[in-house]
Amino acid sequence: MTVQWVVLAFVAIMIVKLTLDLRRSKISESKFIMWAVIWLALAIIAFFPEIVFFL
Repeated sequence: MTVQWVVLAFVAIMIVKLTLDLRRSKISESKFIMWAVIWLALAIIAFFPEIVFFL
């Protein structure tokens, strides 16, 4: 199992946790979107690290 798949699994778990928190009204929708974008960006960077050089 490579590092990319570990990061992807962690991101999936975090997004599920965020979704459950949103459904329980523990966080607002704007915070959900913010954190989801951050976690998805980390997953994309894990799979395509060459993107960092273009930023």
